[in-house]
Amino acid sequence: MRLIDLEPEWVYDFNVASRGFRRADDSHTLLLSSARQNPGWPALARLDVVNAQGVMFLCPVCFVKNGGPVGTESVLCYFRGRGVPDDAVPGPGRWEAHGTGFDDLSLSPSVNVDNGHWHGFVTNGAIV
Repeated sequence: MRLIDLEPEWVYDFNVASRGFRRADDSHTLLLSSARQNPGWPALARLDVVNAQGVMFLCPVCFVKNGGPVGTESVLCYFRGRGVPDDAVPGPGRWEAHGTGFDDLSLSPSVNVDNGHWHGFVTNGAIV
C-alpha cells in the first residue's frame, strides 16, 4: 500500500493555545501564511515535507478493515524540530521526515499507533 492511498495531508501552523493546526494536501496549496503571524513561520510558496510540521493519513489497518476511508481513524505524525511542543498530543513521538512529497516520504523511527491499530514504517512513500 502507498501513503498516497491513505489520503495524506501536511499539517502546519500548530496553535499552542488551541492545540490545533491547519492542514493541506500537496495539490491544493499555493500560498500559505500564519493566521496568527507566528514569528519564524513566514508565508510559504508551497507546503511540503521541508516546511510542514507533520503529516496526517488514514490508519492502514482500519482502511483495509473498513474497505476504505469511511469509519477509518487518522494517524498524526509530528516532525522533529518543527515547532510543535513536546507535550502536544499525540506524543511522545516525533519523527524525522525525508523525501520531497507524499510519493517518496520516509519517516523514522517506526510509527506505532496504540490499541492494536498499526505499527509499521513509512518508507519511500510505501506503508510497510
